[in-house]
Amino acid sequence: MKLKIITGGVIWILLVSLVLAIPVSAEEQETLVPSSVAVRGTIVDNYVNLTYTFVFDNTESDTATEISWFAGVQEGLTLSNISIRMGNTTYWGRLAEVQRAIEEYNESVQANKTAALVLSTYGGYEVRFNIEADATATLVIYIEGLLVRVLGRYDLSLPVSKMLKIRSDFSLDISIHCTYEDVIGYRVRGIDGFHVHYLADGVRLTYEAHDYSIPSDLAVTYALTTSGGDSKILTYTNGTHEFFVYLLAPVVTEPGERAARQYVFVIDVSGSMSGEKLAQAKEAFSSMIGELSSQDLFDVIAFSNGVTKLWGTPQPGTTDNIDAAQDWVMELEPLSSTNFYSACIDGLDTFVGGEYVRVMIVLSDGLPTSGPYTDPEIILNDVREANDLNVSISTIAFGSDADTTLMANLASQNRGYFKFIEPGSEATAQMLRFYQMLSTPIATSFSISITGATEVNTQTGLSGSPFFNGTEVMITGRYLQSLTINTTVDFVTGTVHYDNEAGPATTEKPQVEKIWAQDRIRYLQQLAIAAGNDSLVREEIVWLSLHYGVVVKGYTGLILTTEMTIQDTATAHSGVTGSAGAYPPGTVATVTDTLPAAGIPVLNGLLVTATIGIVAIGVAVLVWIWRRRLR
Repeated sequence: MKLKIITGGVIWILLVSLVLAIPVSAEEQETLVPSSVAVRGTIVDNYVNLTYTFVFDNTESDTATEISWFAGVQEGLTLSNISIRMGNTTYWGRLAEVQRAIEEYNESVQANKTAALVLSTYGGYEVRFNIEADATATLVIYIEGLLVRVLGRYDLSLPVSKMLKIRSDFSLDISIHCTYEDVIGYRVRGIDGFHVHYLADGVRLTYEAHDYSIPSDLAVTYALTTSGGDSKILTYTNGTHEFFVYLLAPVVTEPGERAARQYVFVIDVSGSMSGEKLAQAKEAFSSMIGELSSQDLFDVIAFSNGVTKLWGTPQPGTTDNIDAAQDWVMELEPLSSTNFYSACIDGLDTFVGGEYVRVMIVLSDGLPTSGPYTDPEIILNDVREANDLNVSISTIAFGSDADTTLMANLASQNRGYFKFIEPGSEATAQMLRFYQMLSTPIATSFSISITGATEVNTQTGLSGSPFFNGTEVMITGRYLQSLTINTTVDFVTGTVHYDNEAGPATTEKPQVEKIWAQDRIRYLQQLAIAAGNDSLVREEIVWLSLHYGVVVKGYTGLILTTEMTIQDTATAHSGVTGSAGAYPPGTVATVTDTLPAAGIPVLNGLLVTATIGIVAIGVAVLVWIWRRRLR
């Protein structure tokens, strides 16, 4: 009987603590929606400077209100700073190591003060904003970075938020300038009736509406008159170092000029893929496979605890084979655990020789639970070593619990693309766009020779990878006085050479240094994965992050509190000058020996106190019961 009483006391403690620790869902919270939203920016020679401005009115509340949402930012762009304006005072953000940023934000929240925190996550940033009672605040988010051409056009995604639906006053003002080509083919996706203003070197796109439901797929798309393949070197010097950005985008115009393709589709049918995930994966597969031509070869692999191949040897993309593959995939049912390792290795072993561009597409939630190895680092390393045919591996992740880090790294380390399909989203249209990037390989291989560089940053090898039609490859680095880059591309119709030279750099393109810093950080992150938690690599990532104002997942966070020193607008946001970054001086955090965890939840002070108090009471009750038992 006494044992039951004690057990019941333990259960009571755990249950009460658990109930208090469960966060209120977004649906149960009363979300403070901005009264107005403005998106403004300029694109100069494909370099973006963008601001999102949100006005929040909390004057009718006698308590502070906290808002949290996901700010989607496409690859190549970064969030460089935030500011909050209250009355006539503007406060600016600064970078700190991630744990320190979280702690400072929590302190402001517990004190019911206005504050903001930005943490990097895959596909964008987690933004947390606490506005104090009886206050109006204007939050401004600054985005910048270089757009690269994909399939012959430039896309600037403008997701005001992927997770928070907003209906408010809205305005859009984007100017596109180009100093070396004409701007053509512009449009604003998600908005009908936008206005076009023609400029001497480009166009300006505007739109304004009241009480407007802002579309989640908002984007600006444009093209330049360049139709043939081109390559160029951009340079900049800050007086100490000379930086370069190399851009190459071969193009073919005739469908017959593209290389023959060999595909292996690897589909996860484990238990974790049950329900919507597997349905989306089947939908994605069907939308892609229907685009194959008879000159292409393909095979399909399904995996859970084991691996099953449709044929075992790639077959021609005939109508009969496509129909058979679609029927086979539609009959797949989720079961058992996830042998991700064997699926990837067996997929690579399926490819055959010949003059083909080889592409493996992995559709999964990326959550390994069985097989020879489940450790992501071992999987990534062994796949790289097994990929002796230079297969381009692209990955598609499904589900909010997907291991996007593993899936993204698998793609980036094997010259592929990564795509995340959100829960509840319609997969077909997204996959057709994704598949277009993979469906027009124009070269079986290429090689790039760089002379004069002291440092080269690239997430892929400089040889053996297929090019895709109209899609740019970017390489950055540093050099001394002169630089020569010679590229050879093996097209189906023959070999083409691209030769570029650069002399001493000038100060005309300051954005080049910022592009270099962003790319250098991405390169070091890949190096950190391969080398483990190397302290020197970590120190350089943290230094670059703090120096150039780049929020890096797991390393740094952007923190703003009203206790900070107020910065003048002209000096607080560095834009693309590549100077000391977008944070006040003197805020560089001390580098620690351990890698801080990203995404640590913000804890409510009252919740923590109440939970600890109840646990203490429960422990006291248990002690009292135990003492009575001893008597």
